[in-house]
Amino acid sequence: MDDDDYEIFFDNPVVSGLISYAWENASYLYFAFLIMFFSYLIVFDVFIWEYIHQHNSHYAVVTYLFVVGTYYALFEVTEMYHHRRKGVTFYNVVNVCSFILPIITTAVLTSRATRDENGTWGQTEIGRNIIFLISISTFTMWFQLLLLLRPFEGETRFSGFRVFFM
Repeated sequence: MDDDDYEIFFDNPVVSGLISYAWENASYLYFAFLIMFFSYLIVFDVFIWEYIHQHNSHYAVVTYLFVVGTYYALFEVTEMYHHRRKGVTFYNVVNVCSFILPIITTAVLTSRATRDENGTWGQTEIGRNIIFLISISTFTMWFQLLLLLRPFEGETRFSGFRVFFM
């Protein structure tokens, strides 16, 4: 099928109705995934901020990052395996990296960190490699969030700025 065939296919009122009906049912799951990913992103960013500024970080935060990150990484790898006939796309790579890189970053930072008797981070030196790993992890997660907003097409006003969604 070339682009003209796809355009004719999706302009059909029956297909348009089916897609609209399916989106109404699937939108709740999509929003749940979007909210869970956003909370994962925020918790990871807070964890990184606590590590860099040597503040107290709880084991619950690290456990949450490992559990949620592993669950979603396994989900994405399984999805890639089941859709392997289509080939690995750019979106698949971003999906997997946005969950595996934070797990690796969390593991590296917790293994390097020293903690005192109060549970606060010790004076851990942060090298250039660690900053690079943190930056790449955070970038892929924020990029994944932008990709998750793809279904919301159009233009919107946000704090006085125009935001265009794909």
